[in-house]
This record gives sequence, structure tokens and C-alpha cells, in this order.
Amino acid sequence: MAIRLRTRVAVLCLAGALSGCAASSDRTALQGDSAPSRSHLVLLLSPDCRLDQEAGTFLLPDGSEFSPSLSSPFELRPMVTDLARRKRSELSEDEERLASYLLLLTGTGKDLAAALQEATTWPCVEEARESPQVALP
Repeated sequence: MAIRLRTRVAVLCLAGALSGCAASSDRTALQGDSAPSRSHLVLLLSPDCRLDQEAGTFLLPDGSEFSPSLSSPFELRPMVTDLARRKRSELSEDEERLASYLLLLTGTGKDLAAALQEATTWPCVEEARESPQVALP
């Protein structure tokens, strides 16, 4: 059963690549033969902080806002969009933890070490790290 499932996933990914769309949540179009390779970091927000994605700011526990900045262009996205949209009072403890994870996306070839160092100084970030490099064999 596991082999059949892996085969179906591989076929779906191959079919998506051949038709010009990636198998991702935002259906990003492929560029040539390889997927876009934007660099990104994984951020864990402090427990009482939230991202206001529309405004591009963090809401701090004291009610103030923090507008993050980096030396290069970036984008912040929740890792689990559905949980990030819901009210905290509706979430379980585990869901709250998952909703606290963000992706900090930078352009291709940007210096992640500098972005990592800058992001760790933000008052709302509890933890920041480079995302693992995942590849198919």
C-alpha cells in the first residue's frame, strides 16, 4: 500500500511538472525545468505575538505593532494559513503552536545568514533557523 501511494504521489508530481505547475499550496508555476528556488527561513513567534499579514506588521503583546525590516526584500507567510486565519480562542494548544510558525521568503541567491541574524533581533521572534534542504533521491 505504501509503495502504491508513493507511486501515485510521484506520478502526480511528474504530471504537475509536465503541465507547467508545481505541486504546492500556492500552485507556483515552474520556470524551465526547475522549481523557483526562493531562499527562506523558518520563524517561531513568541507566544503572544501575531502576524498581521495584510499590514505586514507584528502585533505585540502590549498592543503595539512592530514593522519588520531587512536589508533585502522579503515576504512573511504563515506556515499553516488556515490556522493563522482563525482566532486564537478557537485553537487548541497544539494548533496555536503551529500557527506561530512563519516562513520568511527572500529572493533567490540572497544571503540567508544576514537575514537570519537580522530576524533574530526582532522582538516577536522566539526562534529563527534556516529551513532544511529537502530533495527527492
